[in-house]
Amino acid sequence: MQLQKDGDAGRVATFREAIRGFRWAQLVVQAQALDPLLLRDHSGSALRGAFGHALRELGCIKEGGCESKCERPWHCVYGYLFETPPPASAQRMRRYTAVPHPLVIVPPRQNGWVARGEYFSFGVRLVGRAIEMLPQVVGALHGAGELGLGLDRARFRVLAVNDHVPGTDSGRPIYRLGDSSLRRAARAVDVARLPDPPGDTVLRVEFLTPLCLRVENRNLMDSIPFRALAGSALRRLSNLAHFHCGLSLELDFAGLVQQAEETLVLQQKLRRERWSRRSNRQKREHPMVGVSGHVDYLQPDPVLLQVLAAVAELGVGRHTTFGLGRIRLE
Repeated sequence: MQLQKDGDAGRVATFREAIRGFRWAQLVVQAQALDPLLLRDHSGSALRGAFGHALRELGCIKEGGCESKCERPWHCVYGYLFETPPPASAQRMRRYTAVPHPLVIVPPRQNGWVARGEYFSFGVRLVGRAIEMLPQVVGALHGAGELGLGLDRARFRVLAVNDHVPGTDSGRPIYRLGDSSLRRAARAVDVARLPDPPGDTVLRVEFLTPLCLRVENRNLMDSIPFRALAGSALRRLSNLAHFHCGLSLELDFAGLVQQAEETLVLQQKLRRERWSRRSNRQKREHPMVGVSGHVDYLQPDPVLLQVLAAVAELGVGRHTTFGLGRIRLE
């Protein structure tokens, strides 16, 4: 047993060395409603839509704007954060229309009406190179507030933006309303320095926001096998690191997937969730499905625990840019 533990410690150390340089910024946006504001279930999509509209107006590098898709997405802030097609030199995901976006909007915790003058907050995550675009991001957040949310275009005011590094403090101001520029650069979360995930025999994965996970064109609604969850997390970490942090992870992917296949589900408590998000660009509602709750797994591989911890705040599964699929390990 001791030899096994020593071997696992070495594998974890090797993994942490491999992902050194995978960095992301965790931002908290404090806002005040200027109009009565309805925060629907899972309102990350509405916030992202308003933010994207404002960012396109603010950050487009072509005079008059692009007619449809961004023409220089890896040189334009909007194109990079929102469209993110595979670069011309891509060695992976070349047949996809987009690679994982380096932006995540974490919706407010509260649902329902926010009265005029009341406060609310939401999160923004920027991965790798996107951290350098923080000045444009803050400007677009202001623009999103002026544009407003929903069909009624309910406006809000951005009061402050704080950065937060887990395990260090409760947040540090990088912008306050009235500042002419950022007070300081945002600190990056270095996942190689994150605390160890739980090392007990049983791991509980709690879904903080609904998990939208598909396997073989089927939505997983009744059970979440560890292979499906860990495989999604492994792909997300690998692709975000590759495209946005310039890292190519040298990992035994086949071996890790086999380890995940052997991890058993002890018990689970899942709730099916169905809702819709409105696309103002397409002028229609999109049905959404996912699960919330938790799953207990028996003795997962310690490296896969590290993988899950690395992307827990960035989400796994589908629609992660809306803040879905965020997890907590217990």
